[in-house]
Amino acid sequence: MGVVTKYKLVYAVDGKRISPMMFGALAVTYVPGEWVRAPIGGLLVYSKRYKPAVPNTAFSHLELWEVEVRERVPLPTYRVYLLHPELVIRRLAHNLWDGVWDGKEVGEDLKAYLMSSWPKGTEAWKEVKLLRLIERGKK
Repeated sequence: MGVVTKYKLVYAVDGKRISPMMFGALAVTYVPGEWVRAPIGGLLVYSKRYKPAVPNTAFSHLELWEVEVRERVPLPTYRVYLLHPELVIRRLAHNLWDGVWDGKEVGEDLKAYLMSSWPKGTEAWKEVKLLRLIERGKK
C-alpha cells in the first residue's frame, strides 16, 4: 500500500505540537517529519479536509497538518468529552481503546464524560507523521 494521507489538528504551544484531545501523562507530542506512535489505542486524524478546519480566534493555537499514517485502529464505540479531569481520562482511555467497555458497564460517575459519536471523518491510526502545515488559527 502506498502513502496514506490524512489531516490532523494539533495545538501549537511553547514551540511544541501536542494532541488536542489528551493531556498530562497521555499527551502526545508531534515533531514534523517524525513518526509518532500512540501510547494506547490510536491517534485521531480526519479522512478529509473540512473547511474551515481552524475557524476563528478561539482556536488561535490550533494547526491543521497534512499527515501520513500507518496501521489503522478501530475507533472505540464511545469517546471522552474534551473537558474532563485527568484522573477520569486515565480511568476511561485504556478501557475504551481496549474494548473493555461498550458504555453499558461504565459506572454512573463516568457516563457524564462519554459521547457516543465521533466528528465526521474521524479515524484512528497507530502511527502518524506530520508532513505539511496547511492552516493556523487566527490570532
